[in-house]
Amino acid sequence: MADDPTPTATMADIQYLAELITKNTDKIDGLEERIEGVDHDLHDLKETMVAGFTKLDHSIQGISKIVGWHDEKIINLDRHVHALETAA
Repeated sequence: MADDPTPTATMADIQYLAELITKNTDKIDGLEERIEGVDHDLHDLKETMVAGFTKLDHSIQGISKIVGWHDEKIINLDRHVHALETAA
């Protein structure tokens, strides 16, 4: 009878592999929890950024109105000065 090339596993080998599987499963579970935490953090960051950009947009709109106001005043003053110069 020739040597059987089929490897055999001992109970210790099986137990070692079972421990490795358990450790890796625990690591995977831990990584999944961390990923969920990062996902929540990214969602919160997105909400914060959207709120910040909305405030910035409102501020820019307000500044644009003020600049438009000042432009109108400058145009009116220029017209007034021109009228005074023409009258003089």
